[in-house]
Amino acid sequence: MKHQRGASVLGMLIIMIVLVSVATLAIKLGPGYMDHYTIEKSIVSVTQEAGPSDRTPDGVRKLISRHLDVNAIDHFDADKAIKITQVDNQIDIDLHYEVRTHIVGNIDAVQTFTNHYEMSTQ
Repeated sequence: MKHQRGASVLGMLIIMIVLVSVATLAIKLGPGYMDHYTIEKSIVSVTQEAGPSDRTPDGVRKLISRHLDVNAIDHFDADKAIKITQVDNQIDIDLHYEVRTHIVGNIDAVQTFTNHYEMSTQ
């Protein structure tokens, strides 16, 4: 007797459903991670390149806003998501925000991003 080998139609269908689901998640959640990478890169750039006159909480906030405008990050509310405080000769930048993405039907995904940055005022 010969034994048949290979994937059945049902097995192939299950594999296709899993692959399509993973691809859909990547397409829907990917932009949130890409935007976060851009926001993070902008903040790091400001902490490294800010001039002496910009090393105040207001100056840092303006520089970050300019970077976000240049990089076309429009849906991000920097005033709510970025907390900037100055303690002695150090400026602390705390980034905390969520991105909600509709997946399908009544299913949504929530991506939470939290980072902390420090820069000297000198």
